[in-house]
Amino acid sequence: ILLVDDSEDMLVLLVGYLQQCGYSDTLTAQSAIEAFDQLKHAQSADNPASGVELILMDINMHGMDGIEACRKIKNEMGYPEIPVIMVTGVDDADHLKRAFDAGAMDYVNKPVNKLELQVRVRSALVLKNAMDLQKRANAQLAEKNDQLQEALDNVKVLRGLLPICAGCKKIKDDAGYWSGIESYISQHSE
Repeated sequence: ILLVDDSEDMLVLLVGYLQQCGYSDTLTAQSAIEAFDQLKHAQSADNPASGVELILMDINMHGMDGIEACRKIKNEMGYPEIPVIMVTGVDDADHLKRAFDAGAMDYVNKPVNKLELQVRVRSALVLKNAMDLQKRANAQLAEKNDQLQEALDNVKVLRGLLPICAGCKKIKDDAGYWSGIESYISQHSE
C-alpha cells in the first residue's frame, strides 16, 4: 500500500493504523513526484504480481495535488488497475467529483477513523484481487480461443452422408463411381 501525504504526522498515523489492521507492507511518499518514483520502483517487469496494490493519497498537497497525481497515475503512467483512495480534510462535493473523475475509487475523511480506513482498504484490496483474477481468466480464455480458432482453421470437414459399401468399404462418389476411402478423402479434402 502506497501512502501519499505531505504531512509526515499523517503518514505515521496511517502506517500505524494499517499495521494495527494487519497491513504491514507499506510505502510512503510526501509528494506526488516521490509517489511516482515509488510506483515505478515497486512495479517489477520480472514479476507483474509485485508492486503497489493500493494507493491512499491526500487531495491537498504542496506542488501537484492528489487529484492531478491520481489522473497522471491512471492515465499517463499506465496504472489504471491500481485503486486509489483519496484522503481528505475537505468536505467539498466539487473536490470529490474531480477526484472520482480522475480515477479515484473511494475516499476517507480526515481525521481518519481507523475502522472506516480498515473497511475501505479491505474492500479496495478485495476488488483489486477480483479484477486481477478476472484479468488472468480473460487472458487464459483469449489464449484458448486463439488455440481453438487455429485448430478450427486447420480442420477440414467432410460434410453430408457418405454411401459406403458394407462389404468392400468403398465410397460412392457424386458421379456414381465407387472409389477407395483414401482416394475419396484425398480428393475432397486438403
